[in-house]
Amino acid sequence: MGRIIKFRAKAMSEEAWVYGDLIHYTRPRCEKVCIQETDGFQLMHDVVEETVCQFTGLYDKNCKEIYEGDIVRHTFGKRKDDTGKFVDDYRDIVVVYDYGSFNVSCLSLCLDYVEVLGNIYDNPELINH
Repeated sequence: MGRIIKFRAKAMSEEAWVYGDLIHYTRPRCEKVCIQETDGFQLMHDVVEETVCQFTGLYDKNCKEIYEGDIVRHTFGKRKDDTGKFVDDYRDIVVVYDYGSFNVSCLSLCLDYVEVLGNIYDNPELINH
């Protein structure tokens, strides 16, 4: 089986996420279109260009696809805090595509400890967490 290459983006009309192949073409007020396949049909959606995200090919511990722009939590186990109590030791990471690859190389070795919390478009409040 080959590598899965697909995208997601917010549809302009519904502000819902659509998933599928990415097509670039020019027409008035729109240069990018995402195709969503539903029940064997291909539906074309005008999308908000800034929300186009590529699938990393990875899945979190709940088998949820990880996309560029997702905010993921990596749990390292337990650690002692300043008071000596054991607390969860985790790091929240925004998945980005940079210099030709995704910044998830450290995650791919331990996906059993990674969970998608949301994304930078629907849950910007998680970035400052």
